[in-house]
Amino acid sequence: MPQGKSRGASSSRWARWRELSLREQRATLAAALLIPAARLALRTRGAAWTTDRLLRRPLGARVGGLDDLASARELARAVGRASNNGPYAGNCLSRSLALLWMLRGRGIVGELRYGARTADGKLEAHAWVELNGRVLNDRQDVETRFARFGSDPVPRARTGP
Repeated sequence: MPQGKSRGASSSRWARWRELSLREQRATLAAALLIPAARLALRTRGAAWTTDRLLRRPLGARVGGLDDLASARELARAVGRASNNGPYAGNCLSRSLALLWMLRGRGIVGELRYGARTADGKLEAHAWVELNGRVLNDRQDVETRFARFGSDPVPRARTGP
């Protein structure tokens, strides 16, 4: 690739980064750390342990001045930016878990959804996050592409010891 082309893309990214608010920059950096952390937890501890720990995380303080959906979409965009421009893109599940973690930090309880389909004779699985029936980190028509399964696919946090 010619040097000028690479430099132009880099300066364009930098310009877009500088246009973000400090809040958006912080959320993007947090997502860039949480996506690989979620992947590592999934690989070393498994999905049940990872989602159980995620749900045990105490809810953070409510965000003042923003409704839940607007705040959730802001965080979903941060996860998208981190995935598209960060060092580790992750997969749909690690990105969704990172988003859920960030939502809980703002006092918002999103729902992890799973779906599956067959394409060219192969089974494909997918994960996404919803808030009050609104898809946050995928297209709104995700359920037309993947058959959702399970009414409450994330295990609830245990009570007691």
